[in-house]
Amino acid sequence: MQKEDNIKVLLSLLQPGDRVLIEYNSLARIEDLVWGEIIPELISDGPLMVVDMYGIGGVLFRNYLRKASPSEYRPLIKAKRKIYVFKLGPGNPGYGNVVGEDKIPQNGDEFLKVQHWTIRKALNLPEKPRFVVTFGLSEFLLFRGKGGVKDILQATVAIPVEDWVMIAFLNISAVERELVAVLEELSTHVLLLDGETLKVLKGGKGSEGRRKGSSR
Repeated sequence: MQKEDNIKVLLSLLQPGDRVLIEYNSLARIEDLVWGEIIPELISDGPLMVVDMYGIGGVLFRNYLRKASPSEYRPLIKAKRKIYVFKLGPGNPGYGNVVGEDKIPQNGDEFLKVQHWTIRKALNLPEKPRFVVTFGLSEFLLFRGKGGVKDILQATVAIPVEDWVMIAFLNISAVERELVAVLEELSTHVLLLDGETLKVLKGGKGSEGRRKGSSR
């Protein structure tokens, strides 16, 4: 199965309330997966809500544009109106419309407040999104450590999000293994980008797919 088909099948099977963790290492071309395959598929389903911490989503977007052909990036530029961004910390997302912003949460109360704001913004959009994507999770956990995972755990328990599918990208080269393990436990689906292969580690039947353009 080609990976692009794998992604389409997986996304079509996801249900509101699912939490998807997509893991990768620091040398992976994650921007190609994110902006070349996953985001285009998500916005084909309707509007998309993004939580962008530290401007990481914008960095990956620019990295992708630098090497993408016009036929690859033009649809993303045109689709900007369908992407709504809640910005945390620095950065100026050029890939969507900023509908809210705040500082990076430094404790559990601030994290819960951000979670509430994100939900309110998403519910007040003209059309409710089916997916919410989070960028910058790796950096958040690198700087906050166990406190950051505790905040995520408390928010997951206190505010069960059943209105949409949550998708987060995690650079496992930057985060301690025990912290990754907690996030994997909280997730309904865990995927790993391993070279040119996207592996389903949890929440699927162990299917794999190759990167677009890789050898068959």
